[in-house]
Amino acid sequence: MKIIRFETISSTQDEVEKYIGCGEDVIVLAKEQTGGKGTKGRSFISARGGLYFSYLKNYENFKAEDAHKIIENASIAVCFALNDLGVEAKIKWPNDILSHGKKICGILTRGFIDGGFIRYSVTGIGVNVNNEISPELKDIAVSVKEITWRATDEEALFQKILKNLEKKSDHNIYKELSCVIGKRIAVSCGDNEYETTAIDVLADGRLKTADGKLLSGEEIRLL
Repeated sequence: MKIIRFETISSTQDEVEKYIGCGEDVIVLAKEQTGGKGTKGRSFISARGGLYFSYLKNYENFKAEDAHKIIENASIAVCFALNDLGVEAKIKWPNDILSHGKKICGILTRGFIDGGFIRYSVTGIGVNVNNEISPELKDIAVSVKEITWRATDEEALFQKILKNLEKKSDHNIYKELSCVIGKRIAVSCGDNEYETTAIDVLADGRLKTADGKLLSGEEIRLL
């Protein structure tokens, strides 16, 4: 695996995608992003002091139907690493990590499919570590430093997450770490929003709700 480091970069995702097809797993790591990417085309604020990296991983015989395991594995890896620091971390389906009800990490994954198999994926991980949370986000976001009242070694946290990423995903652990199952949620579908209760995350990654719906690409928020 190749690890490429930057002080400042527009987007670790854009940079790592330059290595697609090289046949090697590559991580691009930056101390700051000026054009960080979030879900659904949103920007991801990436101030200095956080941990930001994108991971290009190649696969053999990885069925497309198992694509959800990529986000499961990344979510578990981050939660375990944060728990080691004494930070309570839970998964808000499908790809946010919360601590005390506030977002501490965002994860973005993309899988590239050919002939029913995932050939490679790009996983972007951004963790609020020592960075200052902007005033407009104080109610919904939090950092490791705010929780622990001390600075955390960003490199050490990166190494913990990286070690965890090398392990196989475990769906039961993903469910155990969920902060959504059994909770009331609001589901957004385009311009519409409705309330329901999340009752399970299925083995295929979909979220099952009390009204019998199976969610895959919808956005949710906890009520």
